[in-house]
Amino acid sequence: MVIKTLTVIWFFVFVYYLFKILNKVYYQYKNMDFVVKSGEKLILKLDQEGIILETNDKFLEVTGYTQNDIVNKAGFLTSLVQQNENNTITLEKLIVFNGTKNNHIPIRLNDGSFLNVSWQVVHFKDFAGRIKYYLLVGEDISEISRIEEEFLSAKEELSNLYTELADTEEQIQRTYEYENDSQQKLIEYDRKHNFIVQALDIAVWEYDYGRQQPLFSTKFRELFNIPASYTFLMNKEEILSCIDIEDYYDFLETLIKCFTNGDSTFKVVLKVTPFNTNEIIWLETSGKGYYNEDNVLIYLAGSMLNITSNKQDEEKIRKIAFFDELTNIYNKRYMEDFVTSAIERGSLKEAALIFIDIDNFKNVNESLGYSFGDQILIEMAKRLTTYSEKNIVARLSGDEFCIFFHDMNSISEVEVFVAKLMNLLSETYSFYNIIYKVSASIGVALYPHNAHSFDSLFKCAEIAMYQSKQTGKNTYIYFDESMTVKIKERVELEEDFRAALGTFEDLKIYFQPQYDIKSGKLHGFEALARWISKKRGFVSPGVFIPLAEETRLIISLGKWILEESCKILREFQRYGHSELVVSVNLSIVQLMDDYFVNTVLDIVKKTGINPAGLELEITESILMESFESNVSKLNFLRAQGISISLDDFGTGYSSLTYLKVLPISTLKIDKMFVDNITHFDVDKNIALKIISLAHVLNLRTIAEGAEHAEQLECLKELDCDIVQGYYTGKPMPVENVYAILDKAMLEE
Repeated sequence: MVIKTLTVIWFFVFVYYLFKILNKVYYQYKNMDFVVKSGEKLILKLDQEGIILETNDKFLEVTGYTQNDIVNKAGFLTSLVQQNENNTITLEKLIVFNGTKNNHIPIRLNDGSFLNVSWQVVHFKDFAGRIKYYLLVGEDISEISRIEEEFLSAKEELSNLYTELADTEEQIQRTYEYENDSQQKLIEYDRKHNFIVQALDIAVWEYDYGRQQPLFSTKFRELFNIPASYTFLMNKEEILSCIDIEDYYDFLETLIKCFTNGDSTFKVVLKVTPFNTNEIIWLETSGKGYYNEDNVLIYLAGSMLNITSNKQDEEKIRKIAFFDELTNIYNKRYMEDFVTSAIERGSLKEAALIFIDIDNFKNVNESLGYSFGDQILIEMAKRLTTYSEKNIVARLSGDEFCIFFHDMNSISEVEVFVAKLMNLLSETYSFYNIIYKVSASIGVALYPHNAHSFDSLFKCAEIAMYQSKQTGKNTYIYFDESMTVKIKERVELEEDFRAALGTFEDLKIYFQPQYDIKSGKLHGFEALARWISKKRGFVSPGVFIPLAEETRLIISLGKWILEESCKILREFQRYGHSELVVSVNLSIVQLMDDYFVNTVLDIVKKTGINPAGLELEITESILMESFESNVSKLNFLRAQGISISLDDFGTGYSSLTYLKVLPISTLKIDKMFVDNITHFDVDKNIALKIISLAHVLNLRTIAEGAEHAEQLECLKELDCDIVQGYYTGKPMPVENVYAILDKAMLEE
C-alpha cells in the first residue's frame, strides 16, 4: 500500500513538471542562440518617449533606411512596425515590461516589404534605478523559420510521448493494485522517464531527496563537460564544485529565501567553470521544489540555459556605454553616473574634480600625425590610472581627461596630488623614434565647497582649467567665484568678435611705416589688425588676438588681413611704389593649418601683386612649434618670391644654428632691447651682436619700438638697416598712408 501511494504521488509530480518544461521549452529554444556578435544584430537606442536616438550600421544595411530617416523622428517607431494594432501594442509592452524576453514582431523595410524580427530590450538604468534609455536589439529570424516549424513538430511528437507515458503510468497504478510485481514496473517507469529527459535538447536536472541521487540530461553533461566515464547519478558535490564560490552561496541563499517564504519556484544566474577547462560560462537556472503533506522538501527539478553570449554582449554594450574606445579607461558618462550616485547616496564628505587639458595638442596631431597623438593619449591614460588608482579617471573627449578625487581628507592632500600630477604629465613621450614633451592646464573644483552636483562641479573645474590656460598654460588653478564673472565676460567677448568677423565692418587694417635708417627712405609698412567695436570701442589687439588664436578664429581673421594688405600693396605697386614692402604677421594656428600655403598663393594670384613686396612675419615660438613642417612650408613660399621675417629675435629659445637653414630674409630686434639701448651697455651690446650676426648671414635687421631720436642715432651707429616705432610713425589707417607716400623720406 505504501508503494502504491508513493507511486501515485511520484506520477503526479512527474506529469506536472514535465508539462511545465514543455510549456517553456519553445521559448528557451529561441533564446538559446539569440545573441550573436553584436555586429550582426539590429540595434536601436531609444529614449523614454520611444524616440530613436542612435542605430547601428547593420540596421541601416538590412532595412535600407538612413540615419536621417530614423534618428529623432517622432512616431517612426510606430510606422516601422507592420500596420497591425496587436504588433504595435506588443512592441510598446516589450519596451516597457518585457526587457528580457524575445518577441517576434515584423518591421517594414524601406522598400515596403516586411522582415520577421525577434526583438529583445535592454533597460539601462542609473545608480538610483531610474531608466535612462532602452536598447532595442533585433535578429532576423527568417532563415530559422523552417527550424522552428520542425521544432514545433518535434514538440508535438514529444507531447504525444508524454501522453503515452501518462497512460502507461495509469496502467501501472492499476496493475499495482492487482499484481505483486510493483518493483519491476517502477524500474520500467524510471527507464522511460530517463529516456525522455535525455531526449530533450535542454539542460535538465533533478534531485530526489528520498533516493539521495541527482539526474542530468545529455545537454547538462555537455554544458559541464562531464566525462563519459561519469555516470548520470553523480555526486551532487562534484557538480556544485564547478560553480563560482560566490554564486554558489548566492544560489543557496536564493533557495533558502524562496522556500522559507512559501514560494517553491526560483531563478538564479551562475558563473560556472566546466570540468577540466579554464573556460567560464554563465548559466541561468530555474526550477521548482516539491513538498510532501508534512511540508518537507522531497524533490527539486529545474533547467539551465547557457546565457554566456548574452553576458558577453552585455559587457560589450557596457564597454561602449561607459569606456573610452581609444584609451580603454572610463568615459564622461561613467564619471557622471559615479559622481551623481555618490552624491545622492550621501557617501561623499569632501571630494575634488580635476579637469586636465593638454596644451596645444592639436599641433601634435597636425605636425606628427594622429597616430602619434593617439599614442600620447594612450600613454597619458596609463600614467593617470596608475598614479591615481584609488580614484576615478576618465577621458572626456579629445585631449581632455578628468580625475574624481573622492578619497579626500584635506585640501592640502589634493594640492600635493595635483603638483605631482603636473610633473608626471610633463615627462617626455617617445614613439616612432620621436621624443616629445607636452604640458597640461589643470582646473580643480571642490565638493561641496564649489558645487553640489556633478554638472555644476564639472563646470567649475572646466572654468578653472580655462583660467589656467589664460594665465600661461602648464599650471593648475582652483576654482573661485570670481572666475564665473571672467568666463561670462570672455563668452560675451567671443560672441561680439564672431559678430565682427561676420561683416568685418568693425575691423580695420592699420599700417605702421618702416624707414631705411641710412637713406631715410620709406621701406614699407607692417599691417596691424584693429578692432574698433561700436559696442566696446577700441579693443586692444592684446585682448582679441589671443582670443582669436584660442578659438581658431585667427584663420578667418588672418586670411582677411592678408587679403586686405595685398590689395593695398597692389595699389602701391600700380602707382609706382614697387619697392615698398608690406609685412603681415602670422599666427601658429595659421601656419599649422593644412590649407595655409594654398591660401597665401590664392590671395597673391587673386590680387595680382608682385610677391617680392609681401613679407610674412613669424616669431621664434611659432617656428619652433613644429620646426620641420613649418620650415618646409616657408621654404616653398620663399621659392615663390615671398619674403620671411623673424620677429622678436632674442626673446625665444631657438638655437642660433637654425638661422643657417631658415628661409628668412629679415631679423627684427625686439622692443625690449631697443627701450634701454641708450642707457645700458648690455642692451646696446646685445643689439650689436644681433645686427652683426644678421649681416654675416646676409639678413636685414629691423629695430622696432624706437620712440626717441637718441635711439634712432644709436641704431644708425650700430649699423641697423631699418627702424620702426612711434618716433618715425604710429600705426595709421590706410587713408593716412597715402599722405606720407609723397614724402617717402625720413626727416632729418
